[in-house]
Amino acid sequence: MFSLKSLSAIALIAVFGLAACQKNDPFSANDQIENEEDEIILNSEFGNFDTSNEAPGFGDPELLAKSGEDIDAGDELANDADVQQALNGDSVPTYFVRLNWGHLEGDSTESETTDWSGSIEVNKGVLVALKTLQFEQGDYIVRPRDNRQKIDFVSVTRPHRDGLALAIINNDTTSTEGTLTINAGAYTRTFSFTELDSLDLIETVDEKGNEISITSRLKDVHRAHGGFFMGQWIRRSMNSGELKGRWISNDGLTTGHMLGFWGRSNRGAKAFAAKVISDTGEFIALLAGEWRYRNNAQNHGTMAGRWVNRNMQEVGSFHGVWHAGAPGDRKGFFTGRWHQKG
Repeated sequence: MFSLKSLSAIALIAVFGLAACQKNDPFSANDQIENEEDEIILNSEFGNFDTSNEAPGFGDPELLAKSGEDIDAGDELANDADVQQALNGDSVPTYFVRLNWGHLEGDSTESETTDWSGSIEVNKGVLVALKTLQFEQGDYIVRPRDNRQKIDFVSVTRPHRDGLALAIINNDTTSTEGTLTINAGAYTRTFSFTELDSLDLIETVDEKGNEISITSRLKDVHRAHGGFFMGQWIRRSMNSGELKGRWISNDGLTTGHMLGFWGRSNRGAKAFAAKVISDTGEFIALLAGEWRYRNNAQNHGTMAGRWVNRNMQEVGSFHGVWHAGAPGDRKGFFTGRWHQKG
């Protein structure tokens, strides 16, 4: 005879099973929810995810609906022959930067707008706008661009976020240290190109809860050997939940989807497991790693780990940052970068 606690646990398992597809239900006999606190326990490195193919977007309508948010920025410089050669070759150092600003995790109660209009500028090389991220009517890049090193933009947010995906072509061979300066509303900060080599950052901007996320990486020698990911980091209990998001190429193209769960291992470590599939549902990777709170905060932190291919061989690593809402509100945000060996 089942107890109420057992029945409740079965119900939770059923809900997650629908989201993850039955064959990849991460809650097997070795991976379960401790129902008293809705805490997820991962007793195996990759949960119960396997290397099979899936329905596109894991058959999750919510995940599929959020796959088209990156729109081509229409920057005329992107078609420049030298820029194209840098983006597709390996002779010129190129940095890819993804910026998101506003209520990263979403806040439907926000009644005031926030003006982020400003500029992004480098002191050397060429700055290219690749994608706009969730720009709406009234948000735009100022044109014509009369400066190859500066982008002016207009952006206003309220309950959600906006952003830009950028490329910096460092074709200036002088010894001057390269810098990127962001002026977005009340936020101003300058980063060196060295910092942009591998940056994962979320910073609070104002008392309304607005934040800015900056993720960047130096392009690999092989164009397909690195990129980004982003999505929802959803909290079920204070120390566990689910994640769902997109697998993204350097130039902002959504190439696949992620589904996973974060909690702790049976040894008490903060652990998570996830699966990545292509936009057509073909298996790409299994991810496993650890998550951490940052600076003793309870609502944001970092994550890092490794990923394996269909043969369970380690082929790459990943790093990122996350921001979680309250348990049960289904708010949350994560972003990061992935690298493939070879």
